[in-house]
Amino acid sequence: MSAHEAKVGGPSSVLSRDQIVFAAALSDYNSSAVEQAVADLLEECLREEDLIRPGMTVLIKPNMLSDRTPESAVTTHPAILEAAVRFVQRRGAKAVIGDSPPQLRGSIRRFWEKTGFLGVAERTGAELVRFETDGIAEIVSGGYRFHVSQWVTRKADLIVNLPKLKTHNLTLLTGAVKNMFGCLPGGEKTNWHRFALHPDDFARVLVELYRVTRPAITLLDGITAMAGNGPANGEVVHPGVLLASRDGLAVDLAAAAVLGFRPLEIATNRIGVELGLGHAGFERVDVGGKVGTFPLGRYPLPSNRMLRQLPRPALRFFGKQLWIHPGVDAKKCTGCGICARGCPMGAISMHGLPRFRYDLCIDCWCCAESCPEGAIIVRRSWFARIAT
Repeated sequence: MSAHEAKVGGPSSVLSRDQIVFAAALSDYNSSAVEQAVADLLEECLREEDLIRPGMTVLIKPNMLSDRTPESAVTTHPAILEAAVRFVQRRGAKAVIGDSPPQLRGSIRRFWEKTGFLGVAERTGAELVRFETDGIAEIVSGGYRFHVSQWVTRKADLIVNLPKLKTHNLTLLTGAVKNMFGCLPGGEKTNWHRFALHPDDFARVLVELYRVTRPAITLLDGITAMAGNGPANGEVVHPGVLLASRDGLAVDLAAAAVLGFRPLEIATNRIGVELGLGHAGFERVDVGGKVGTFPLGRYPLPSNRMLRQLPRPALRFFGKQLWIHPGVDAKKCTGCGICARGCPMGAISMHGLPRFRYDLCIDCWCCAESCPEGAIIVRRSWFARIAT
């Protein structure tokens, strides 16, 4: 399957190759079709440049959020991961698969088995690494001091970013920029949620982290995606698209439209453009050589999307009358306590089921991200139900 170019910008835009988003349409994860499409997209991104060379070590960074099966659309599908690994290996480079899930239930091996990543490693010979155990490096960007895996800073020659297309109750969209948050091992992610309480503040942290960990190529898995109240408990939908670019922010701009967002309403997109990390004329997208307005998707979006449009003074004014908080589905919850252990504010205690202290809760939705049973649900005030 040949890749189609999706050029971010208006008819008069002159784009470098780094700003082009290449797209391929696929209806499912049939292995031969996926492998061909992934190879075509990555070749388009590289073109004639010798970016991936024999003897190099390439870190492939999928979304490994939770120990869910591929059908749940929570993690990068193993067929996409395997195709990327084989592409890297055919160029004579060593492929390493790595990430740092926010919370684990049991061993990391169980996690790898459930997501299908262990099978990919066994079939291809690629190495699976856990960022918490392979050394930490300190890097500084935009006044922030990050502690990231040494695979990101020193051990790998370049990074191929493999995000999953999903909505997100905190950031609205999780894609190329948000996926690099997994470069922070273990409790480091929790610390940043505690530090950056407002969604825009957290988005700026994500953008600065992306700036310093910047992957060479991003390939986004949108064959299936998560809509509604993602990134772990939303609705599985089927956009049927793969997006690839040397510019991860350009991928996110296009991905936002695929799901139905206005691209600039995503804080990481807006801040990234302001900082010059992506092409600013993104509201017109050219797919397949035909310039026009990129059609917005019609998928369910997060319940708190409209609240994200309100300025901070308005949110303070409405106060207790306007809120969206996490809750628990008692029928799904197993009482494992992962949500309580991962809460950056200590707002969850276990009494058989999770009990939330909303006076402490910052609505970061880490509990929903880490819950292996999908038992964290959205609770809304009556005012929020009307407003959203």
